[in-house]
Amino acid sequence: MITVRWADDDIAFPQVEFRRLFRPLKREVPPDAAMVTAYTDGAVTLRSNRLREGGYHEATDMTGMQGVHKGDFVVHGLDILRGSVGISDSAGAISSVCVLCEPTPQADPRYFAWVIRAQAFSGFPRALARGVREGGADFRRWDTLAELPVPAPPKEVQTAIADYLDTETARIDKLISKKQRMIELLQEGWFSIVESRMRELALEYGTIPLRYLVKCLDGARVPLSSEERGGREGPIPYYGASRIVDWIDSHIFNETLVLLGEDGAQLGDPRYEIAQVVSGKIWVNNHAHVLRPISVDPNFLTLLLNTFDRIQFISGGTREKITQDDMNRIPVPNLSPDEQKMEVQRMGAWRIRCVDTTDRLRRQITLLQERRQALITGAVTGLLDIPEVAA
Repeated sequence: MITVRWADDDIAFPQVEFRRLFRPLKREVPPDAAMVTAYTDGAVTLRSNRLREGGYHEATDMTGMQGVHKGDFVVHGLDILRGSVGISDSAGAISSVCVLCEPTPQADPRYFAWVIRAQAFSGFPRALARGVREGGADFRRWDTLAELPVPAPPKEVQTAIADYLDTETARIDKLISKKQRMIELLQEGWFSIVESRMRELALEYGTIPLRYLVKCLDGARVPLSSEERGGREGPIPYYGASRIVDWIDSHIFNETLVLLGEDGAQLGDPRYEIAQVVSGKIWVNNHAHVLRPISVDPNFLTLLLNTFDRIQFISGGTREKITQDDMNRIPVPNLSPDEQKMEVQRMGAWRIRCVDTTDRLRRQITLLQERRQALITGAVTGLLDIPEVAA
């Protein structure tokens, strides 16, 4: 009997190696095969079914692919730790980094998909993998996967646990989706409120181009000293649209500024905030416009820049971008400084209510996710009492 070390407590079920319950498969890619993808939520399906969804996906090139049939058990050899384990609901071609298996008569593959995802969540497969890479483990070789120890109750118990987890996780996932949708609606509502208010102000007071209200400091580069190159965590806070730290093309400032994202896919999403107010000594990469407010309240300007109709101010080309010329012509409601501050206070009160509710919903989502994972681990290890499983 194998001792499984990935659970916090003793496991109630006997343990066997994965090879005792599954056999490897090798299939040729059928003619005109469509791409099948192993996603991080455990789904293995045609890429066309989830073209616009997130999750792991393979290249569209069929080079190095293998055939997959509906019902094949699929383990993504490199992204196993991200949950890419499941049963294919489609036939087609899938990456050769995936291991395809068929169950023996003693195995319900749905149960073992839950088992491996529970193990992966704890990081247990990493210790067994040969050739570990950052963020994952290498299970592309059948011999590595074959040695994975898994709890193996009788098949009828496996099926009862799989049925239970299919039902309960679907219920939890539905609750999580509802709360995530509520967060999206709150965010959309906030943007809609501010956008509508800005339009009202523009009609009532008229507008003035942004170039008359700010000084653009994009060209004010100052070299970083060796002491200042302390990394993103310090000693100087780092800002920029890019997640890449660029030591060369960086700006150093020490005042209150407004930063506006210059490029990136987020420009096309009206729900994505692309501007922020910053104060104190900072350094900024060259993917953000740096604006010194002259005749405009920085918080008022930030509200406007995060909610205005940015599409008409984005230049086309290979990468969407707000150029300095585009930015200069953004219309700003022509309010006095006092009137701007009053609007910021009014909209700030709305924002506080929105943020408080959003934070509460996110905490609820976190608790549901933790409950979901505990449910899976407890069920597949036999430590959770399930009504359908006889004592």
